[in-house]
Amino acid sequence: MKIGLQEIPLSERKLLEDAGVKIRVKEKVDGHQGSGSPSVYEPSLNEAIIGMNGLIQSKSERVKAHEVQGQMLVENRDISGSLKHELGHALYYALKIDNWLDFKTISDTEKQKLDAETKSHLTHILESDHELFAETYALIRGRETTRTAWLKYGFPNTVALVEQMLIKQAEQQNQ
Repeated sequence: MKIGLQEIPLSERKLLEDAGVKIRVKEKVDGHQGSGSPSVYEPSLNEAIIGMNGLIQSKSERVKAHEVQGQMLVENRDISGSLKHELGHALYYALKIDNWLDFKTISDTEKQKLDAETKSHLTHILESDHELFAETYALIRGRETTRTAWLKYGFPNTVALVEQMLIKQAEQQNQ
């Protein structure tokens, strides 16, 4: 957890702090439906909740090599990556990315070009713009998974756009 937070640039940690984002670590996060990581960002609480373990629920979800029907207790094997992803959600709200037309335009263009195999590897992040942004942020901040490799492959222009935005954001804070 500490290592993951240290990998977030000071300017972004300050931005999150100024936005009132809290990070909470819990032994177990229950009921999260998603990518297989037992962590969640709660916009109503403005909290990134990072679980060490969690119950993943789904009608049918792929978690590693297992098909989940109902619930499955999983260990968080990527705490640092989970933290970065959830902080990506927090930044999405803090920076009002939902109003960022360039992000929407470029990511939508790249979504249209995805082949079936790429889509199958990126199912969770294709659910919404905030999932796409959160995982893009995690990738930029060093998360290395199969999914981030597919994200880099399928969304090179979106990744580059977010990287440029983060650089500009840091420059503005340093002025």
